[in-house]
Amino acid sequence: KAEPGKLAYGSGGVGTTLHLSGELFKYMAGVDILHVPYKGSGPVLADLVSGQSTIAESGVPGYEALNWFAFLLPAGS
Repeated sequence: KAEPGKLAYGSGGVGTTLHLSGELFKYMAGVDILHVPYKGSGPVLADLVSGQSTIAESGVPGYEALNWFAFLLPAGS
């Protein structure tokens, strides 16, 4: 909070689950951090594994970001 905009987080692009999770974190924690959209999740993971992008425990009560998928098919398929 002491240095707004100094920290950044990456996501696989604008509107992705990680981007929206980051925005929720910003809101709940009351911090100003910069969103850096990558061209897909692959480059984000590469930077995460290489240590270019890391995350620590946030200490924000109630913050949780989940992602789920579903397949819907017509009956009898």
